[in-house]
Amino acid sequence: MTRMHDRRSVLRAAAGGAALGVYSGAAAAERAVPKPAPSQGLTLDLDQRTARDDLLIWARLKTDLSGRMTCSFTTGSVWGFKPQADDLELEDFAKRLYGYATCVLRRGAAWPDGRIGVRSKSWTFYLHPETEQVVREVLNPYTGKMVPCAPMIAPARDQHFTIDGPIAPSQALPLEVSKATRPFDLRVRVVADRAFVNESSFMRFRTGDITWHKLEGNLWSHSCLLRDLTDLSLGHVPSTWSQNLVAEWQTWMGMHGTPGHILFKGDGCHVAGIEQIPDEIRRAIEGVTPGGLAEPL
Repeated sequence: MTRMHDRRSVLRAAAGGAALGVYSGAAAAERAVPKPAPSQGLTLDLDQRTARDDLLIWARLKTDLSGRMTCSFTTGSVWGFKPQADDLELEDFAKRLYGYATCVLRRGAAWPDGRIGVRSKSWTFYLHPETEQVVREVLNPYTGKMVPCAPMIAPARDQHFTIDGPIAPSQALPLEVSKATRPFDLRVRVVADRAFVNESSFMRFRTGDITWHKLEGNLWSHSCLLRDLTDLSLGHVPSTWSQNLVAEWQTWMGMHGTPGHILFKGDGCHVAGIEQIPDEIRRAIEGVTPGGLAEPL
């Protein structure tokens, strides 16, 4: 009979922690993230994890602490949901609105003072709900109007993460992050030879020239081999993942104040190289940032 162990995340590894933080340091010296010494022969004890270990679990799933660049790809659908009501027709309860595809390039490592340094850039494109081709406008089924959906492009930036919470740069958007995600509040569950690592983050923020705050909850579940997760000589843990992001209607849908919410439901993995990104997405990236994939990170 398969046993499932529900363990609160905390991990034991090298040097002490600092604070899960974000910064946009442009200095070349800060971009040169140092490579950590390999932890040959060390095995993580999942029952004796610390907050520092949580951070390292997260980092090894997201990037490669040896400094090697990783390329991740996530794709899925965005659904619209109306709130419960006795007179709500079933076909109006949930609607597939559009698809999405996200590519992220990352390079990271552990610093001697406990920080995790990550340099990354990303692209997100919206897809037609039926053909799943990249589009710049979609039909809003609630309003009957075609609405523009420009791609989201995050240029190369540096981030620092530690165990205590985000430290936003001075030019950052107004942002509040739930204390439930500081320190990393991971859950690790083991089934047979696999580990499932769940992470969550909840934010309240304001973007652009809007006058209201937006709420967003992002839930990730990573699936990996147990032996890879506990092998501290590995700077990167290969995994697949699922994403569930709950949010207010996107601003460009023109539905602020309308009861309901959207759900991003996606799946993804790391690929061996940019050549394994789907052709249409590579062409779309080249169209908005020529040479962006080949440019050194």
